[in-house]
Amino acid sequence: MAEGECTSQKGRLSNHTKLKAYLLCYVPSPLFPAHWSLWIPYDGNLGLGIRIHVTGDALNGFQHDFDRWYDPKTDDRHPRLIELGMIDASSLPPIEPVGVCSHGTEGNGLRVCKALELLSWEIPAPGPSLRSSGSTAAHSRVQIQNCQSWLRQFVDLLIAKGVIAGEARHVIDTAPQH
Repeated sequence: MAEGECTSQKGRLSNHTKLKAYLLCYVPSPLFPAHWSLWIPYDGNLGLGIRIHVTGDALNGFQHDFDRWYDPKTDDRHPRLIELGMIDASSLPPIEPVGVCSHGTEGNGLRVCKALELLSWEIPAPGPSLRSSGSTAAHSRVQIQNCQSWLRQFVDLLIAKGVIAGEARHVIDTAPQH
């Protein structure tokens, strides 16, 4: 079986599955906003997991991005890991089983992450919110939207659905922004 291939496995998402969720902060310099991602290790340990985020920029807009076999230990940018809380699988929408993968990852962890990926589409990726210097549009103040504003909205959705505890919002509010 090739790397990342999956075979079908029957089973339901356990109501007892809880996985840690982390905020990943990539702080390039004090001049630029930090990039934020949500990361959930598949087996609850620090290893392979899914990174859910939006990528792009305020001038051109953003798009959803899912890194399904992400390991922050192998990232040269050395993201800061900040624990957000525990994901409660019983509050996630039901999904079809996603299988057993050649990475050794199987069962509920992978299904929890797939359900989170599907939920993330409920928060649209930010469109362009920055005007170029040559723009002829009215010069009113604009609210800049980026990966941080998107992740705040996504965490708020997870809290509202009971997927993660409300303390996650405090973690987001106190996370490094630059």
